[in-house]
Amino acid sequence: AVVSTQSGHYGRGINPLERTIQRKQEHQQRKRGDSVVGSSEPVVWHLSRLQEEYSLFSLHPLEIAKQATLIENEFYRSVTPQELLGSHEEKQGGNMAKMVNFSERFVFWIRQSIVETQNLDERIYVASRVFEVMEYLKSMNNYTGVFEVNSALRS
Repeated sequence: AVVSTQSGHYGRGINPLERTIQRKQEHQQRKRGDSVVGSSEPVVWHLSRLQEEYSLFSLHPLEIAKQATLIENEFYRSVTPQELLGSHEEKQGGNMAKMVNFSERFVFWIRQSIVETQNLDERIYVASRVFEVMEYLKSMNNYTGVFEVNSALRS
């Protein structure tokens, strides 16, 4: 909407922040057919196909990176500008909290996979596998995932 200002100049009656929020809301309402990684590709398995037996060894590092990227992409896309600007209490139950929760669980899973390995040679192999996952995350431009893996390795 164009409105007249006191100085006689015409400008938009919506401030830039409101305009950005409106664009984001319109974008979210459109069909979401543009994913980062094609989800129609088959899952790349190494050993087990049972969900209870998922580990760094049962799935290919590429598949771990793809799934983490898809999950994190959905979280990022679901965060609203209002959530980013809201109070601490509003952020606790929203999409930001879900994103942080996933990040913490992913870091814990990687850390646990390394620490629970008894043999030194096996632990080195697990760490090298984690580095492979990190390389795939980096190739997918998932820098949040890279940061998560780096965090797990440093703790």
